[in-house]
Amino acid sequence: MKKKFLMLVLCAALVGCGKDKSARDRNEEEIAQPETVEEQAEAPETVEPEIVVTETQETDAAEEPAEAEVQEPEKPADFGGDMNAAKQSDKGSLDTLSGRYNMSRDGQVYEGLEYVFMKDTYSVTETGTYSMSADGITMQHGALPETTYKIEQTDGEYRLTNDAGNMIPLTFKEGTDGLSGSSAFEGTYSMSASQGYIFHSDGTMETINTDSFELDGNTVLLGVDRYDWNASGTGIDISTNGTSLYTLVPVG
Repeated sequence: MKKKFLMLVLCAALVGCGKDKSARDRNEEEIAQPETVEEQAEAPETVEPEIVVTETQETDAAEEPAEAEVQEPEKPADFGGDMNAAKQSDKGSLDTLSGRYNMSRDGQVYEGLEYVFMKDTYSVTETGTYSMSADGITMQHGALPETTYKIEQTDGEYRLTNDAGNMIPLTFKEGTDGLSGSSAFEGTYSMSASQGYIFHSDGTMETINTDSFELDGNTVLLGVDRYDWNASGTGIDISTNGTSLYTLVPVG
C-alpha cells in the first residue's frame, strides 16, 4: 500500500515537472525567438514632404497671349503728291495761318518760294529751273541765286557741291535717274525723309519740305521751332524774340 502511494506521488511529480518544463520551454522559446527587422526597429515615421502650392491667377486657356505692340513702318514720303496738294490749297488767310503764302523779306516778294499751311502740317515749296552740263548741274530756285554744283556719286548717293563748299546730298527715288546724265529728265530725289527735289524734262524743278505745324494763340510751332505770328493787314509777320524774320503774303 505504501509502495503504491509512493509511485502515485512520483508520477504526479513527474507530470508536474513535465508541465513546468513545457511552460518553461515555451517561455524560453518566446524569449529566444529573434525579432524581425520590422520588430527590432520600428520604421521611422514617414514624413511626407510638404507640397507648397503657389496660387496663380487663372487664365482662360483659349485666351491668346497679348501681342507686343508693333509699330507700323513710317510711310515713305510722296513728294509729288505733297507738291500737288500744296498747289491746290486755298489762298492764304489774313486772320490765321491757313492756305498758301509767298515769302516777303525786306520788301521783296519771292514768288518762287511759298509756305503752305494745312490742317496739321505745312510745306515750304520752291520752284525754279535747272540745266545739265559737263560741269555738273546749274540750279536756281526759290530765293536762291543761280548756282552750279559738281556732281559726285558714291554708295548710291549723289553729292552736289558748289564752289563755296555747300553740299546737297540726294538719293534717287523714282522716275529717271538723270543726275548721272547730261540732259533734262523727269525724276525725283530725296534730300531727307521730308525734303525732296523734283526735276522735270522741260528744265523746271521744284523742291518741297514738309513738317508738322501747330498753332497756339499767337505762337506757332513749325517742326520743333516756335515763332510768334501777327496779322499785319497785308500779310502775317513771323518773328522771334521781337525780331521780324519775314512776312507771309497770301497767294492763290
